[in-house]
Amino acid sequence: MAEIVSAMRAVSRVPVTVKCRIGVDDMDSYDALHSFVATVSQEGGVLHFVVHARKAVLSGLSPAENRSIPPLRYDVVYQLVRDFPQLRFTLNGGIKSLEEARAHLQRGVSGVMIGREACANPWMLATADQQIFGEPCPTASVTRRSVLLQYRDYLLRLDESLLLRPSVRNPMPALLHSYAPSAPSAGRSDSLLTPSLALVLRPLFALVSGLPGARQFRNSMADAVAKQTAALKGAHRPRGPSPSASEAAAACRAVGMAAARALDHAVEQLSACGSGSYLDFPAHSSHAHTTPQPEGSSSTLRCG
Repeated sequence: MAEIVSAMRAVSRVPVTVKCRIGVDDMDSYDALHSFVATVSQEGGVLHFVVHARKAVLSGLSPAENRSIPPLRYDVVYQLVRDFPQLRFTLNGGIKSLEEARAHLQRGVSGVMIGREACANPWMLATADQQIFGEPCPTASVTRRSVLLQYRDYLLRLDESLLLRPSVRNPMPALLHSYAPSAPSAGRSDSLLTPSLALVLRPLFALVSGLPGARQFRNSMADAVAKQTAALKGAHRPRGPSPSASEAAAACRAVGMAAARALDHAVEQLSACGSGSYLDFPAHSSHAHTTPQPEGSSSTLRCG
């Protein structure tokens, strides 16, 4: 590892960092971890380590299981901070709130990495600058609704660089990759989306997760985009000439426009399901970070 990072540093214009776990299988003693950090820092010149505070179990656990089953050992990372005061350590693993992040920072780590929780609950980060860095409170205009509107503008700017995998011969199938016009699995319409489109829409679904009408929001958005994608697939002839770059870009813009229109409609549905106030609470309001329990509605919409 020291030779690898040393070679990387020789050709890199940016600092080279190392992300690791606290151990692997039976090699999980603190002495082994200490030796690894010492060797990589002294011989490889690395000054910053990002440490996931779990060991990796390569024999017996899947990648997904390795993210939750091995116990978290934050104390091991704290010990590294004490033993290597000249180095920087960013702690990773199982952090679900800004309050937890602050607590770890107070123990001496240089930074905190939040991964899955930031994807599952992006609104948590709305006040990160205030709570972590002491910046002024966000203005009253920063609300879930304002973020959704900004994301709408982003959808209108979608182009082939965001949705298409690079392909010299035929870019169109990349947009339509793995589209299957079958029944949604477990009632989820987003199973019809292409991988690229699912990634684009996922932050929207996470932003409203837990609000009344969130499921309706997700299904409405996914259905509209899947229908547009299906139309593109129907227009594409696999054995015909490859579409030009301009045709591919136009197809991506059509999907973005469909998503933007669907977003407008889905936000209206959220409000009809009783989430209007939660969309409009300012980010610094305590109410803005309270997730209500989905309630039934007498409306013809299915909210939840």
